[in-house]
Amino acid sequence: MRKTLWGIILLVFLAISTANGEAAPLTLEVYPSQTLYLSLNSTTTLTAMFNNQSVEANWTKSNMFGDIGTLSAAFGTYTVLLTSSSPAQGTITVQLPEGLPPPEGLPHGTQTKQVRVMVGLAELFKAVNDRSAQINTFKATYRLVMSVPALNVHETQTVKLLSKSPDKLKLSLYSLDAEHLQTQIYSGKYMTLIDEQGKIYKKDITGFVEEMNTPNIVFQLDLHRFLNEHHLDFNPMFTNPPSYGVNALPEKKNDYYDRLLFVIEYDKGLVSRREVYKDDNLISSVWIEDYENVDNLWFGKQSVTKTIASGYEVVHEIRYDSIEVNGEIGDEEFREGRKGHSL
Repeated sequence: MRKTLWGIILLVFLAISTANGEAAPLTLEVYPSQTLYLSLNSTTTLTAMFNNQSVEANWTKSNMFGDIGTLSAAFGTYTVLLTSSSPAQGTITVQLPEGLPPPEGLPHGTQTKQVRVMVGLAELFKAVNDRSAQINTFKATYRLVMSVPALNVHETQTVKLLSKSPDKLKLSLYSLDAEHLQTQIYSGKYMTLIDEQGKIYKKDITGFVEEMNTPNIVFQLDLHRFLNEHHLDFNPMFTNPPSYGVNALPEKKNDYYDRLLFVIEYDKGLVSRREVYKDDNLISSVWIEDYENVDNLWFGKQSVTKTIASGYEVVHEIRYDSIEVNGEIGDEEFREGRKGHSL
């Protein structure tokens, strides 16, 4: 029994040693983290450590876009970062002073560490939510051009849209001759479809609603839940302030997407582009091509949506003819038997 115990101790010792029997190399580290997600106008303290002891070092910052903020000290065992008032991404580099020997045991090539800093990610989505909070009702008419390029299919419709906070949406589709084609009513976690013959079909879309808690054109999202259920990261390729690209990866797998890309217009509180990926394939994308300000709120006046259906690319081009915000809309507009409304 004693031999077995000593064998276990020996295995543990070997596990924390290198293959040739030497102790694992010690490295310069920065605390609290190698990646920092910080709020606007916040402070955080960074400490240079070696072998669990603070060491004096040089501190510098560099910006990828925007300005991550200011450092309280350029030399010392620690520095304090005061972040800026606009979203930004950059790095903070800690380096042991040149001309001085490194702490004993510090191997060559590890005298420098970088901390990745992202500022204001949560505030971007809060800006979108704050805009949506000002929209109690939304009424619009737009021209929809649907096409399937591979099949040479093109169809134009007129759509009447009604929405009422927090969860009511109605789309009524008409031909160019004002003939009713279809009405879709979303109320809570149910979707009702009324076809051109007046037949009614109802479907529980609870799963879809739960999984697609993402920023949209009208309704607020559960911001706290969205931030907790996704890993967020800036996408510099889609960033040109005040436009910011953000990648969102769900913490748990779902049936609808495994990666989202948002481009957020921070000054407008508006998502100007959204891409949805599943199994590393782009399955849908929507982007705004023109804007309109209505009652000090920004909306997309013209947009394009591309999706993949049955292996074919389907394109929807939308051009709004009229937009009305916070007018009177009764709940009866969203009842199942309400086919449509006049153009």
